[in-house]
Amino acid sequence: SMRSILLLSCFILLAQSAGPQEWKKRSIYQILTDRFGRSKSDGNVKNSCENLYDYCGGTFKGIEERLDYIQGMGFDAIWISPIVKNSDGGYHGYWQTDLNSLNENFGSEGDLKDLVRECHKRGIYVMLDVVANHMGHLDNLGSYSVITTFNKTDYYHTCHNCNDNCAIKNWNDQDQVERCRLTHYLPDLNQTNPFVQKTLLKWINSTVKNFQFDGIRIDTVPEVSKSFWTLYQKAAGVFSVGEVFNGRMSYVGGYQQPKGPLNSVLSYPLFFSLRTVFAQGSGMTKIATAIDSNSKNAGDINHLVNFVDNHDNQRFLSMNSNLGLFKSFIVFNFLFTGIPCFYYGGEQEFNGGKDPQCREPLWKGKGYNTQSEVYNLLSVLNSLRKKTEIWNLQQQIRSSERDFFSFSRGNEILVALTNQLNPLDKKTRDHPFKDGQIVCNLLANECQTITNGILSISILNAQPKVFYKQ
Repeated sequence: SMRSILLLSCFILLAQSAGPQEWKKRSIYQILTDRFGRSKSDGNVKNSCENLYDYCGGTFKGIEERLDYIQGMGFDAIWISPIVKNSDGGYHGYWQTDLNSLNENFGSEGDLKDLVRECHKRGIYVMLDVVANHMGHLDNLGSYSVITTFNKTDYYHTCHNCNDNCAIKNWNDQDQVERCRLTHYLPDLNQTNPFVQKTLLKWINSTVKNFQFDGIRIDTVPEVSKSFWTLYQKAAGVFSVGEVFNGRMSYVGGYQQPKGPLNSVLSYPLFFSLRTVFAQGSGMTKIATAIDSNSKNAGDINHLVNFVDNHDNQRFLSMNSNLGLFKSFIVFNFLFTGIPCFYYGGEQEFNGGKDPQCREPLWKGKGYNTQSEVYNLLSVLNSLRKKTEIWNLQQQIRSSERDFFSFSRGNEILVALTNQLNPLDKKTRDHPFKDGQIVCNLLANECQTITNGILSISILNAQPKVFYKQ
């Protein structure tokens, strides 16, 4: 009918206008397409994935068949790997050779469109990982002529002022970071070349439109000039999150609007600080220091993407196997200002070490267990975010001590965390609740009535507490 056609066209417009205001209400589940799920209809199930350096058989269909599993944790956005054709062994998607062909290992154009369509039907946004800094693996390819999209030397930066193998040697020299190679075998595109610039901008614009993506995650952002990213963000027309793999917020924040070119950046400095606190036992006052630095240096803290794990770093549980500490980091991540992002496998307590060990196939081990402790935690946190519209609630640090950190959101939530494994008992007035209110810890069956302004907090084995006003 005419009415449903109109509704559908409104919906498609909506999908295309997913900006920061829509994204800050979301939480993202990060997927490595090759490692998340294999399709039941796929005959390639013989691959036991002993070699984590090569393809393991995950596909777009494999994701589509398991959207219930993702939604069961309460996620309403997914981030998938780069989709273009790669040189041999590029299971992760970062060794692109031909921007105009899809990586057939993941499936067909139809499969990808089906996945996005099914996600949209369920109210899930899809974020695409993209690369505009470099092309595929030169050792495997021999010469530029094999890189279909950019087959001439002119399209790349020269090795002038780089180290012997053309790679970046001084990460404090911004000119070098932008012109030299990330690694000797990844030829560095010259975005000031008119053909390169036009091709990259046209590609991102048509790819987002063609597949109806709602956002993009941009790889290797500091390795390309800010002026190019301004054009790229505009051409994409959707929410853009940049990867600035750096621990200094004064540097990272310079890439986020309004200070810099992109809507958002991954919250790397906070990630590093929180890892030292929760995995390595640093004093918890470090958290307040990092938060302060975020507030001073970010373009907009509400749109930063916060994460606990990702595909480029050893997993938290490989550094520290205590589940209470892992859960505390997760709770912080989901209830603190910003957009939470969770890396697949963490819900099954994966503990892989440095890349590629942290890129395990999800179908190994416990598989898709929806009863696991972390799976349930994520479901509780995501539903609390939605129920309280947490992105609208005022945030306040309540306690910042060596072994205790707490913060509130509005008058409804108090998060209490420790990184000590010894029992911790506190009676505190640093909370948002009023006398006579009944307050419950959502992560265990514990309630109390606030009396004389006192909230009692007792923590065992670093288990996080989320107090919520009933």
